[in-house]
Amino acid sequence: MKKSSVWLLALLAAVALAGCASQKAPAEQAMANAETQLAEVRDQALKYAPDQLQAVQAQFDSAKDSLNKGDYKTVLAAAPQLTAAISALKEAATAKQAESEAALSKAKDAWGPLSSDVPKMVDAISSRVDVLSKSHHLPKGVTKQT
Repeated sequence: MKKSSVWLLALLAAVALAGCASQKAPAEQAMANAETQLAEVRDQALKYAPDQLQAVQAQFDSAKDSLNKGDYKTVLAAAPQLTAAISALKEAATAKQAESEAALSKAKDAWGPLSSDVPKMVDAISSRVDVLSKSHHLPKGVTKQT
């Protein structure tokens, strides 16, 4: 009786090990894919969507911990959500980059006329101040008190 329960226990351990081994490769592949996708978007996301990047990085780290602990079932369950989060991060970063580029373009367009108009205005004001400073009389309608 003891021998049969030892054999049964060994058989169950072998089946469990085989079951885990069959999930190990897909879990490792899923994490490798997620890591590659996250690496592709990390720089852009760091600049344009840092808060969302932190959330996705935490989700990735959690799945990586599960992989290191051998909890392949959890990794495989979390992989689609992680992939969706990385895709959403990429879309958000791309959208914010486009907004930033549009604002920069608008600012450059506004700066062009200002860069030529402002020096002219400064020259006009300087010449008027020079004229007023050389005059010994106050302009018409201006008193010392005003």
